[in-house]
Amino acid sequence: MITGTQPENVLSPARPRRPAGVFALLTVFLILSGCEKKGESPPDKPVATVGRDIITYGEFKNALALFVPGGGEGMPQNERTELRKNLINRMIEEKLVLDEAGRRGITVSSDEVSREVKALWRDPADERSILERYGTTDKWKEEIRKKLLIKKTVEAAVRSAVRVTEKEAMGYYDKNRSRYEMPGEVRARMIMTETEEKAKEAERLLLRERFEDVARKMSAGPEAATGGDLGFFGRGEMPPEFEDVVFKLTAGRISPIVKTPYGYHIFRVEGVKKARTLRFKEVKGEIMDRLAGEKSEEGYRDWILSLKKNAGVKVDEAML
Repeated sequence: MITGTQPENVLSPARPRRPAGVFALLTVFLILSGCEKKGESPPDKPVATVGRDIITYGEFKNALALFVPGGGEGMPQNERTELRKNLINRMIEEKLVLDEAGRRGITVSSDEVSREVKALWRDPADERSILERYGTTDKWKEEIRKKLLIKKTVEAAVRSAVRVTEKEAMGYYDKNRSRYEMPGEVRARMIMTETEEKAKEAERLLLRERFEDVARKMSAGPEAATGGDLGFFGRGEMPPEFEDVVFKLTAGRISPIVKTPYGYHIFRVEGVKKARTLRFKEVKGEIMDRLAGEKSEEGYRDWILSLKKNAGVKVDEAML
């Protein structure tokens, strides 16, 4: 959801990916350095016009180099073309949102930037990555400010207007009740030995010692360290040889020795959770968040299309 979006971790290298709605524009980073190759358009030539503003070829190339190493030169032509179109669209959206922030008087304080810097810059060694990518820490901080400003503007313009009623949430629950069906689960402990003789020895110890203590001493499995605890699991999550035994036991019961391709086993069922359907009140918050996110995405698309229409956006696709 929009409200949960955090500025992208600007320390890690950007990777190519398809747009993801409102959050896609937060992946774009504009840097000022760059170089022009022979035969390419001049760096100051407009690739896109956004109202009275322009996005130059130099800005686009620098953003492309940051978005995907090598500018996607090794990619298939159709993927490369799609990536470039997606990128210029994101750059346009970013410019439109920042312009809208100015019109709305939305700002980001120095304290907000400082808090984000502290959250991202936890290791002194991070400075090297910052300098390699942005040249100076001031340019990096400016990118952080920009991303925070975009987030606040989108929240003010879109998310703040989203309303989800309990009736809508109940309607979603009724139509998607199967999503909230919880399968039966058991929590089991296991002792695994390599030979039947050791399994029988463990079985004798269980007459006077706790299962978890015997598991720690006798079990050859990695779960021995936790007293043989396998945790809760449902059908299909463990080998069928295990499930055929444990799902027939009631809580507190210990199985006989079971031979499987993995060795010799003794199981104890610690607890059973019966299959059930989660009640509406248990998932109400999750559903309302989901619906709010869907409405936010739809609202963002409508809002950004309106901004583009009013701005009169033009793109020279021949330059992409």
